[in-house]
Amino acid sequence: MSAAPSAAGEESQQGLQFIFAALLLLSFTLVLLFYLRREKADDESSRLRLAPGPPGLPVIGNLHQLIGGLPHRSLHLLSAAYGPLVRLQLGRVPALVVSSPALAREVLKTHDLAFCSRPDLTTWRRLSYGGLDLALAPYTPR
Repeated sequence: MSAAPSAAGEESQQGLQFIFAALLLLSFTLVLLFYLRREKADDESSRLRLAPGPPGLPVIGNLHQLIGGLPHRSLHLLSAAYGPLVRLQLGRVPALVVSSPALAREVLKTHDLAFCSRPDLTTWRRLSYGGLDLALAPYTPR
């Protein structure tokens, strides 16, 4: 009679060990993927000469730094720390924050063609006649 409870206890212990090993393997794989992705991002950013900005978290980017009812104050603190041009990652979308009037004039007048079009997304192309709808069309002479 005492053999049956010990066998059930051994089976549950083996099940817990299997779950622990699976979670350990999954966490190791995720850490490895994030590390490799960060290495790739570091290689790309070293070639591109991007504006300075705070490091972001893997999924939400820098959204955690803009919390609160007054995000313009958070942006002011970031511009005080990193300069008048700050690169942020808002989720998966990169953003450039310009906090100097002279640089804003430069961005909006001189480099307006680089910043005037919306990103080319597959969903928008399918919903807007191949990206040619009035609201979602790219900036072209047409």
